[in-house]
Formats: sequence, structure tokens, C-alpha cells
Amino acid sequence: MNFVRNILVVVFSFLALPALAACEGDDIRDSFTPEEQTAIEAELAATPYSEGNHWVATKGDRQIHFVGTMHFNDPRMGPVVDRLAPIIETADAVLFETAMSEMEAFQTSLAKDWSPVLITDGPTLPELMSEEGWAKLSEITRSKGIPSWMAAKMRPWFLSSVLAVPACLRNSPNPDHGLDRRLGEVANAFDIPEVSLEAIETMIALFDKYPIEEQVRMVEMTLDLMGGSDNDMYTMAKAYFEERSAEAMLAMEMSARRESKIPPEVFEQM
Repeated sequence: MNFVRNILVVVFSFLALPALAACEGDDIRDSFTPEEQTAIEAELAATPYSEGNHWVATKGDRQIHFVGTMHFNDPRMGPVVDRLAPIIETADAVLFETAMSEMEAFQTSLAKDWSPVLITDGPTLPELMSEEGWAKLSEITRSKGIPSWMAAKMRPWFLSSVLAVPACLRNSPNPDHGLDRRLGEVANAFDIPEVSLEAIETMIALFDKYPIEEQVRMVEMTLDLMGGSDNDMYTMAKAYFEERSAEAMLAMEMSARRESKIPPEVFEQM
């Protein structure tokens, strides 16, 4: 690709599955002890660009705009799109983690081959997990409306992603109309090319680089953290619009340390 004067790079934020405004809850950042809060503040101080959702890199007369996005719908996105639309209209290209066209093509391909997300050959989760672990996981999936027979065939990383969606997001109207999709619509309206930063197959390969037995072991170790907490989603969305996503990330990690039964040294490794 030739160098261009203006490129808008829309980078999915590390929030994974952010929340709709309908997700209400408690801000977990208010739940820490003074010692835990001090630890978070120290990490923030050592984190470059720990505040903000929009950064601009310049070289000569060229610019790249980096924008952190939320994948899921939130009515508060309207003013954000309004601010970013003029930048997109004059950009040479918009780069997404994965362009919407490629995402839609991947979803269509699953109709013919489910192997990227389902176990289609070999032992399934009930055979790979301990009896106690599978019983607990089955209870969690049933509470989320996922039949046990379906959960049994999901690849561990995919099942974990599905379970990360809290109740406040399930059955919501247009849940995937997040900032990335909204900005893609603006780009399409002005015929601005969309480009993927990485292929979906590349991301899936990153999950699958660990043997499925290792993935299952990690699932069993994190069962206490599964379920998609409304408080977590509420905190992440609130922090996003405060432009303090790094703080939310550290808060999530601190909360997981506190709630998990994983030994500290193993938690560090994971």
C-alpha cells in the first residue's frame, strides 16, 4: 500500500465486550481498599497514554488517527460519531481490526464450516473436563440460555467469549451497532476504503496455538470468574466515556485477582 496523507485507524479497544446504556450496576472502581487503589494508581502512572480514546500521530504532512472503540451499541455513541465523521470524510482509508465486510463474510462461511468455533472432531468438553468442572460449567451455560449439548461442542475460547456477554446485553436491540460499525457506515457513505489490520483467521490461530487440553485447564481454573457481570460491563462502559479505559482494565484485573481462587503465582502466569 502506498503511503497516504491521512489514514484513520479505528482500533478496537481492549474492552472486549462493552456495555449498552441499559447495563446498570455498580462501578467496581469504588469497591477497592486503599491498598488496592494505590496499586492501581501506580500501574496507571506507569502506563503510557492511560487516558483518552483518540490519539493523533504525525510525520511530516501525514497523520494517523487512532480511535479506541466499543464493539456494542450504546446511545451515547451518537456525539462521538458526529465528532469523528469529518475526519473520516477526508481520510484516504479507514483501518479496522477487522473490516465489517470481512466479518460478515466469515459469519457466512460458518454455515459451511463450523470448525473455527466448534469442536467438530475428537473429544468434546465433557470428556476433556473434570466431572466437577463440567457440572459447574453446564450450570453456568444453562443459566445463560445455552443448552449443555451446544456448550459441549464449543471451543473453549469461543465459549468463554460467549459467556462474557452479560444479561443486560442479551436480547438487546441492535447490540452490535457499536462505534466500529457506526464509523464503517460513515466510511461507506463517503466511499472511503475500509481495510482490515488483521485477518480473522489470524486471531483465531492465536487462540488455537495452545492445545485444547491447555485451553480446557484454563477454563476450569476461571469458572468462578465466568458469567458476564453487569457490574463489570457497567464499569467498562462508564470508564470508556470518561476516557479512562486503562483504569477500567486495571480495575477488572484487580477484581479478578480478588474473586478468583487461582493461586497468585498462577494468576500472574496466566
